[in-house]
Amino acid sequence: MNRTSRILVIACLVFAAIALFTSIFNFFNNPKIAFVRNQELVYGYAGMKDANKKYEEETKGWQATIDSLEKNFHIQLSKYNSTYTELNSKDKQSFEERLENQRLQLLKLKEAVGKKMEEKDLEITQKVLNQINSFVKEYAQKNGYKLIIGTTEDGNLMYADETLDVTDDVLSELNIKYLN
Repeated sequence: MNRTSRILVIACLVFAAIALFTSIFNFFNNPKIAFVRNQELVYGYAGMKDANKKYEEETKGWQATIDSLEKNFHIQLSKYNSTYTELNSKDKQSFEERLENQRLQLLKLKEAVGKKMEEKDLEITQKVLNQINSFVKEYAQKNGYKLIIGTTEDGNLMYADETLDVTDDVLSELNIKYLN
């Protein structure tokens, strides 16, 4: 082997060693990244489904009270309308005042219940989101991810290779943990 061939072989070996070192360095220093589809994760989570059922059960009682009061108001209004011609002006005024008070109380109750329902919904949702966020952190640490991005339908992630999507795996493990 002549001198030029040896230099060429040594240069190839050096370049191969550098390429191998660079590949190994990049393999160990590039962070592992994934994404989850937030909406599917949240609504597929058994904990969210249970929370929604609990919310619906609680709000049924509130809605039943409102429905009962509305029914009573409409009964009184019908009674007023059917007896309007028979009432004297003093009785009409008294009846109208009672109806107006009843209507205002009903409106205040609807507003209060609506506010209470919103607060309860926020409370339940935040609790579930905290559970999910905590689990995703555990999942990332357990599986060596440095970053897990949440996507929404609003397009906060323009593109990602589908091989980076860990939604189904995270959801499966999250539900297993919740149900056990």
